[in-house]
Amino acid sequence: MPQLRVFVSSTAYDLGLVRGQLRSFINQLGHVPVLSDFSGVLYDPSLHTQQSCVQELATCDMVILIVGGRWGSVARPEFVEEIDETAIDDPSGQLAEMLTQKRVSVTQLEVLAAVAKGIPIFVFVDDSVLAEARLYEANRELADNLELAFPSMQDAETAGYVFRFLAYVRSRTTGNAIIGFRQIEDIQSHLRTQWSALLQRSVSAEFLERRDQFLLEAISEQLEDVKAAVLASVQGPNARLVADGVLSYRALTALLEEVGVSREVLLTESPPNWQDLLSSVGVKNELRVQGASTDSNFRPEEVALVFDESVLLLRTSIAGLNRRRDEWESFRAISQDERQLILEALTSRTIRPIRERRYSIDGDVQELLEMVSVVPRDQLLRLLNGSTVEGSESSGDGSRTTL
Repeated sequence: MPQLRVFVSSTAYDLGLVRGQLRSFINQLGHVPVLSDFSGVLYDPSLHTQQSCVQELATCDMVILIVGGRWGSVARPEFVEEIDETAIDDPSGQLAEMLTQKRVSVTQLEVLAAVAKGIPIFVFVDDSVLAEARLYEANRELADNLELAFPSMQDAETAGYVFRFLAYVRSRTTGNAIIGFRQIEDIQSHLRTQWSALLQRSVSAEFLERRDQFLLEAISEQLEDVKAAVLASVQGPNARLVADGVLSYRALTALLEEVGVSREVLLTESPPNWQDLLSSVGVKNELRVQGASTDSNFRPEEVALVFDESVLLLRTSIAGLNRRRDEWESFRAISQDERQLILEALTSRTIRPIRERRYSIDGDVQELLEMVSVVPRDQLLRLLNGSTVEGSESSGDGSRTTL
């Protein structure tokens, strides 16, 4: 049975006691500790030891980084050159000079390899080092000129490399937590809590995934049953065609009514393709709208259609819009008479209301929205500035009621 492999990265000389206690702690939890000083790394005779450590790290599930008062041994330049700078998530450029000058320690090399591979990292820093890192950041010019003393650091000349690396970790867009510690029990307590929470989340996510799959399969079965019942109950020479069309194109016709496509266009002898259809009603761009919302009807993704001087926010995803596009290609391929029968049947039935939200925009906002394909929801709403032109529900019979 596979076990969780935990790589411990730190300088060994000053943190040997912490490493040994951490190894025992990981073992007690039933995981596999991987430490270079406890024969946890396969030292391939054909490789340099630093390269062996990085290769062993790639087989692990997570990394624990312990930072004390030593920078450690310098990594060999050829291994620093192999670091993929596009994959290490350095938005503030904290590491640029260190990488250029090849001033990266072996421990830092290991951590950067983990970042590039997407391996989770838990970072623990001695409290005194953490305090001095803040002092360094506030007085970097003096510190780099060796005009400041850092008592917790063994070597004043390499202290800056430790502090810059911590600044890099803190500036990352993900996985940027840094936990201070005074004793090994602080690290153990934090890891117990964090790993327990991760296990709970994993179990919960698996349960929810199974539940959602079950519900999806149940709903699909019910829809097929409803479809079969409808097709079996209708009468008349074109009854099955009409019933099948109502089921297949109900959502499509509701969307087209929402964006302003006229019935005459739907019944032309040669209907336009999807892109030309949207262009005919003034659609300039389709936007994927992403992000959280306090709206009680929140969807993780929506679509906004950009028109001249307005934006229509649809309660559907890009995937949903693509399904409507495929349905349109199918709909326009059938004969004009068949389309007429289907539309008459849809008009005589009550169609589920589709809520739409249309916002006015000025020329500058329109120009911006025509240039992008994805926009965060909160940012879009700020651009729209809350100016609603029309919010309505389509009742399926052509009438509209104000929300």
